[in-house]
Amino acid sequence: MDLIILSINHYKEKDAVITAISEKECFSFLAKGVFNERNIENNVLNTPCLEIDASFLDNKQYKHPVLKEFSIIHSPLGGEYSLSTLLTISFLGEVSSKILPPEEMHLLFLPLKECLSLLSGEVDYDLLSLIYLFIALSKSGYCFEVNQCVNCGSKEGIYDFSFDEGGLLCKDCISKRDKREFEKDEILVIRYIVNHLSNITETVTHSYFEKETLTKILNRAVIFASDSLGVTINSFKMMKKA
Repeated sequence: MDLIILSINHYKEKDAVITAISEKECFSFLAKGVFNERNIENNVLNTPCLEIDASFLDNKQYKHPVLKEFSIIHSPLGGEYSLSTLLTISFLGEVSSKILPPEEMHLLFLPLKECLSLLSGEVDYDLLSLIYLFIALSKSGYCFEVNQCVNCGSKEGIYDFSFDEGGLLCKDCISKRDKREFEKDEILVIRYIVNHLSNITETVTHSYFEKETLTKILNRAVIFASDSLGVTINSFKMMKKA
């Protein structure tokens, strides 16, 4: 079974209960010796977002399925990596664990798999993180309108983008009391990204956007996730400091 590990929690002294997603479901399993320094083979399971091919024992003694054997399909920490890489992996894992309820987390398996595969190349971590967060939000029901005014449907006089309103706003629909949140070039970046969520690799590897623009949009998207879904992406706080 192809799995991506999302979280690892101590069980007793040296074992772990691991939560992972497959293409069909999210579930937890028991892995022996993950925190046993002598068990070199299973130590590697203490790696968030590690992708493995796993099989399980038919054992009813424990609450969770028990890992029988596994092989590594892909490690996000393969080769050289930086603090930014580690923080991005943490961000992707947190988004995967927090945006959707457990019964829907598997919907993120393929996008997460693709994003993790890109970490071994030269990519813009903020862009990758922003794309993945937009994908997760879309899976949770927040599909932003970026091709016309979300209120009146006009394609003329687009003036702003609002996470809270659900998309673009024209000059006639935005309140005179509202301060413009995004400038024209920032709106174009949001529009481009949202329209290309199905092409993660192409967008990440063939697009360039100003870091300040990406950071601003990502920051606002994280705030929106917090306000709308009540989730806190702790790793983002560290990403801003890195």
